Amino acid sequence: MKNIRQSLFPGEVYNSNNHGKIEILEWINSRNVKIKFLNTGYIKSANAEMIKIGNIKDKLSKTNKGKAILGDGKYKAKDNNLAYKTWKNMITRCYSGCNNYKDIIVCEKWLNFQNFVPWFNEFYIKDYCLDKDLLIENNKIYSPETCIYVPRWVNNLFPKRKEKEGLPTGVLCNRQGKYYSRVPDIKKKEIVNKVKNTIEEAHIDYLETKSWYVMDCLEREDVPKKLIKPLTNRAEGMFLEAQKIKMSFK
Repeated sequence: MKNIRQSLFPGEVYNSNNHGKIEILEWINSRNVKIKFLNTGYIKSANAEMIKIGNIKDKLSKTNKGKAILGDGKYKAKDNNLAYKTWKNMITRCYSGCNNYKDIIVCEKWLNFQNFVPWFNEFYIKDYCLDKDLLIENNKIYSPETCIYVPRWVNNLFPKRKEKEGLPTGVLCNRQGKYYSRVPDIKKKEIVNKVKNTIEEAHIDYLETKSWYVMDCLEREDVPKKLIKPLTNRAEGMFLEAQKIKMSFK
């Protein structure tokens, strides 16, 4: 590449195509011009020709839903395609206005792609799903402490769905004003319980059926050792909740 005589000088400001204004800090040669992005303060070296046409990227610019950054580090999206796709989908779910993910956030650490990749490389399992709810029920944050990779059948046990207003999880009301519950199974089908007269009775049905089904899956399915305790805790918790509701009737 032909060397270009100095044409950019410290203090000059140029526009980038997508990341705001750039200030020239130092000219070393045409291939090595030190610049600073005024929006983020990110400093890097760039080619003089690329600066002039605005084709410069700011790795600290929040481009993914205006929340996350690729970060300045060794992990590039193109070299870590699966990790990037997982990270981007996670950000999109949380910040795209999806009802099922209302009030769900990504921890500050994982808003930087550079911090997500090492965790992903250590814990990712092929054909498994990223889960944030199994370790901590009703969890509202994606983070290294709360997330785990689970088999797809486990993910199917606890689908993300918007519940009917005023009704407990899994309980529905039919046209006759009676109540019943539906429990998702591992094949994305449902176990439909008998109709009950009250919401409480239908909720008990849901909790007991779900508890029984989870324990049954633990016996029938190939369950990774690290998932046995959280799944058992979830099943026992639902059973105990059902018993508390029963006791309240007495």
